[in-house]
Amino acid sequence: MSNTGKFDEELEHRLRNERMDSLDEELEMEIDDRRAGKQADDAVANTGAGDMDRQFYFSELFRLQGELVKLQDWVVTQAAWRYAASL
Repeated sequence: MSNTGKFDEELEHRLRNERMDSLDEELEMEIDDRRAGKQADDAVANTGAGDMDRQFYFSELFRLQGELVKLQDWVVTQAAWRYAASL
């Protein structure tokens, strides 16, 4: 096997593993989002109507943090693909 073929095979393996890790992270974030939503709902139920804005703030904060992580993953993936294409 040539060095290029071996490199391509290793790169494909690393990218496949990276995609699987991304899927795992995606699943973990979904679970965390649901858990955080339930905790926020419970907090509102235990406090009263005046704290509804606080609940909305934190639910949006968690949602936006999840979006930031997705964006960061996308940037890393794009950089890896561009690096691989430049070789």
